[in-house]
Amino acid sequence: MSGKFDVFYNQCDGAKDEDRAGVEVVEALAEFKVPHTGAIAKYYEMSKPDMKLVAHYYNIATANYAVLEPGDDIESLCGHLELPCIIKHISGYSSVGMDKSCKVYNMAQLVDRATRFMAEYQFALVEEFVSGDEATILACNDCTQPEGVRVFPPVQVTFPEGEDFKHFQLKWASYEGMKWKQVPEMDPALQDMISIARSAFKRMMGGIGYGRIDVRIDRQRNNKVVFLEINPNCGIMYPYGQEGSADWILRLNKGFQQRDFAILQIREALARCQRERLLYVRRFDPARGYHLRAAEDISVGTTIFQDECRPVRLCTKPYALEHFPKEDYSDFQQNAWPVGRDGHYYALWDHDPAQWRAFNHSCAPNMSFAPRRSLNVVALRNIPKGEELTMDYRQFMDSTMPGFQCNCGTEKCEGYVSPGSLSDSPTAKIESPPMVAPQHSVAMKLNSA
Repeated sequence: MSGKFDVFYNQCDGAKDEDRAGVEVVEALAEFKVPHTGAIAKYYEMSKPDMKLVAHYYNIATANYAVLEPGDDIESLCGHLELPCIIKHISGYSSVGMDKSCKVYNMAQLVDRATRFMAEYQFALVEEFVSGDEATILACNDCTQPEGVRVFPPVQVTFPEGEDFKHFQLKWASYEGMKWKQVPEMDPALQDMISIARSAFKRMMGGIGYGRIDVRIDRQRNNKVVFLEINPNCGIMYPYGQEGSADWILRLNKGFQQRDFAILQIREALARCQRERLLYVRRFDPARGYHLRAAEDISVGTTIFQDECRPVRLCTKPYALEHFPKEDYSDFQQNAWPVGRDGHYYALWDHDPAQWRAFNHSCAPNMSFAPRRSLNVVALRNIPKGEELTMDYRQFMDSTMPGFQCNCGTEKCEGYVSPGSLSDSPTAKIESPPMVAPQHSVAMKLNSA
């Protein structure tokens, strides 16, 4: 990247099978580590079945459904569903593939329409049609709001005569017939709409960027709010006269409209990039090998490796002994991290070399695990920009790991370093976690420079 821009305002929303800019833009922006608005790649295009899976485990009400593919026994898989049903694309961006015939009233219609749908799109999602009102809610990241999520007042659609759901033709050709109004404050379902939108945005988008959540309100069943889907990077900022539903949410919300929304997205993108910046850079020289140096001045107590809740590759030592080739097992012995004190479970390097963090041992380190047996790694003192980042390997050595000759060159260098000799080191007073790596991507080398 040229460095000429403070932030990239990304509204690309192309689907994976469309010839439009989409997730590849998000991936490129993330790779260059530049501030950018919108959803991150991980949550850019979650499938409807995955949405329903997440909804189930977070107690978000959804309609009963079945996922079909060619060759399935449609009647058997859909036998538990209450008709009428609606047939949808499993991704479903822009209501693709949906027309009025996708609402089916009997099993014969369901089998016929689902078969034709699969012939064109390979898969089909069939779900019970929820009668009642339809509303949509915009949610976005906002660090000033509860749980870091801003939920805008929902809007409800009034369909043209003869229509009762948003299909492709209605959404993109005759959309003028749909009318939008803000859900009244006295609506008994309002708080459930907001709660579902907040939860869906947190769980299905990681609380990052912005998305629009569609729901149905079954007025015949005690105003039950049923989640339909979430649309990450939903269409927004359309010209006047061509507004999408997210635009209507902002237009009808007099206190916070399009300009305010854009400013908020920029502010949050800049803040997220600042939070996620790396405080270290990787360096190499023949004497020290690969190592880390401070990318900026780091204050004492600052978290350098934010590793709580990070994923990790795990392996048992018996499995490695039995299945790893000799060379790989030798590497395992040198560089795997013990998890626990029984020498059984170990953490391995990330498959992606770009994620490796190779740092050297020092008997007078400037980094350590944080207190209370944390997995985070913090600065033990003020560290000036450019200084090498080091840890005391004995914080995570177990009894099976070999000792090594230390050449850290500090006044407190102990020469030969072995497991169990931490008591006299500068980090002895810090309670270490139970033998676990600072991160799966850390590359530890027991050959201190």
